[in-house]
Parts: sequence; C-alpha cells; structure tokens
Amino acid sequence: MISNRTTNHHTELIEIGKLGKTRGFNGEFTFFPLSDFLSFFQPQLKVFTANKEQTLTIAYFKSISTKYYIKFDEISSKEQAQCYVNAIIHSTKEETKALCNLQQDEFFYFDIVGCEIIEDSAILGVVVDIERIGNIDYFIIQAQKRSQKSPQKNPHMNHAKQKTFLIPYINQYIQKVDIENKQILSQNAKYILEQS
Repeated sequence: MISNRTTNHHTELIEIGKLGKTRGFNGEFTFFPLSDFLSFFQPQLKVFTANKEQTLTIAYFKSISTKYYIKFDEISSKEQAQCYVNAIIHSTKEETKALCNLQQDEFFYFDIVGCEIIEDSAILGVVVDIERIGNIDYFIIQAQKRSQKSPQKNPHMNHAKQKTFLIPYINQYIQKVDIENKQILSQNAKYILEQS
C-alpha cells in the first residue's frame, strides 16, 4: 500500500486532496483525498493551496457512506468556497511524515518517485509518477534510453519523447522496494517494457 501523491519539488509540498463542489451554505466541500491515511485530515491541521498561496486550517473532515467532506476555518460561506472548487490542497513533506505512521511495505509516493527499476541487474528505467487505477497502484516508468549502438526500429521516429510504461505494484512484478538506495527490484517487468 502506498500513500500520498507526488511532490512539488520546488516547494516540498505534497498533494493530499482535491476540493470538489461546495455543499450547503457554510463553505463545506466535497473532498477527494489523495492519501490512504484518512486520519491525516485532523482538525487544526494547516494545509496549503498551490505554491503556498493560501494557508487553510481544517475545521473538520468527515465521511458519509463513501463520500468525504471537508470544511476550513477560513471559509465560512458558499460564495467564498466557490473560489476553491477543484483546487488541490497540499501539506509539507515533514508534516506528512510526522502524521502518517507507515506499516511494513508501505511507502510514500514521494519516496518511490525517482527510484530505479532493476531486473536481472539491468536498469529498466526510473519511476516518474504513480497512478492508482481501481485499487492497484501503478508505477509510471520512464524507460532507460537505448544505447547509441542499438538499431532503431523506425529511423523516422521522433526521439523527443522517451518511452514510458506501467508496472502494477503487486508481487507478480515487484520483489523488493529499497527506498534508502532508491531501487526497486522487479520481475516480469522487462516483458512489459518490451511489449509497450
């Protein structure tokens, strides 16, 4: 299991959720968490809009059935809330690490991004992002550049965009994640790369 979205490297902010439509007249929003840690959204937690343009303090976070709702102290009306619809909210890396207790084999997205994918002692590529599809996280891998000596399949091919492929974060493909050394050992991922 993995938690939290990718880092904004310039400000060290982590995407933790997206505000949806307003709900009611007091400035409440529907909310789409981008974290597996719902307990993270505690009252009095300071969060930020993009590039720390605005600091917001969580008044409450609640779930009803399968939907989530959030309210901030600084927003008290539907009219004020309209300005924030579809905004992404962020937390700092430090706050995220302090408030989220990871279990064994759990990692933050921002720790996974930048890891090399290694299979049979060969580097297949680097994790550039993570996408959740259904209930499975997929590593988006930017493939290692081919050596200059390898023949090109299509000499007219535009090389401006490097090849990317997806690896599901399941035991069939991921053997070991080593955050300290920024390496992920894989199996069967080379086949996915060759077929993509």
